[in-house]
This record gives sequence, structure tokens and C-alpha cells, in this order.
Amino acid sequence: MKDNVTKGTKLQIKEPTHTRIASFNVNGFSLNSTAGKLPMLFESYKRHELDILAIQEHRVDTTKYEVLQKCHDLAKELPSASFTLTSSPVTSSVKYSKPGGTAILSSGAIASRRIPMRERDWLGRWVTQTFTGKDGKYFKVYSAYQVTQKKVPIGRGTAANQQEACLRNKGFQNPNPRLQFYKDL
Repeated sequence: MKDNVTKGTKLQIKEPTHTRIASFNVNGFSLNSTAGKLPMLFESYKRHELDILAIQEHRVDTTKYEVLQKCHDLAKELPSASFTLTSSPVTSSVKYSKPGGTAILSSGAIASRRIPMRERDWLGRWVTQTFTGKDGKYFKVYSAYQVTQKKVPIGRGTAANQQEACLRNKGFQNPNPRLQFYKDL
């Protein structure tokens, strides 16, 4: 993972009353025996004192128990961690990888305010976590990933291909995953 260059205002010292939220397209976790990019991602999470991290394009098959277990084991290193993961289409893959996918990680004091209401899209395009706020109000955090292809390429190797196939299986005529994203969200 490359170091990001700060754009805009540099991070200030985090006040106890502040909630720090970040979003990151990881372009794949590359899970292996050392968990690939996940340890670096969690180290960055701690270093920047994040409360909530929205992750896009994790590219792991979260229908597999081993994948979920590895992610949850790493999240246990964070205080009061709550790791919500979803994947691209609910179909299983032969390997541990699969195109697309979204996740949300929350920890610390904010995690104790998370309510069990969460949404997972059946195509893995978004996941949400909802938290209690002030005065009995709630706020919802989305991690969303929309495929970039305007025209779905021929083949099976992309999230767009998987989403198009799943939409066809549900009876959609001439599905367009990009447009369907807006309709469904």
C-alpha cells in the first residue's frame, strides 16, 4: 500500500468529542498467510485514530468462513471493534478472491453506539452501519462500490460481469450494473 498524500486540511489532534471517518478503495486485500494488506490497513486505522473506515473493492470472498475469520481476528486488535463485511454477488468462488465488495470497520467508543440494524446489498455494492447520535437521532454510514464499466466487457473476471449475470438470473432484461446501482440504492 502506498502512502497517501494529504489533500486539503491536514489532520489535527483528535478531540474526544470528534468522530473521524475515512473511506478507502483498497483495490484488493490479497489475503494470504500474512493476511495481505489487512495488517497495514489496520495499522493506518490506529495511527490516524479513525473511528469508522469504509472500505471498497476488498476483492475477498466473504462467503468463505476462513476469510471472515481472518478479518475478524485482525479486527480484535482494535478496541471494541465491529467489523461488518459483505462481498460481491452471493455466489461462492473457488479461491478466496472475488471482484468488488464493500466493508465497514468501526471501533472504540463509536462501536458501542452501533445498533444492530445494518444493510447488506445482495450484489455486494454497499453495506451500512447505523449509530445512535445526539437527541435520540441516528446516523447511517455507507460504504458503496459502483462498477466503473459503462459497457460490461465480455468475460467473467470483473464485478460488472458478476453483477450482470446475477441481475439476468433475477429476470432483468439487458441489465446495466451501473444504472441498477442508482435504482437500487
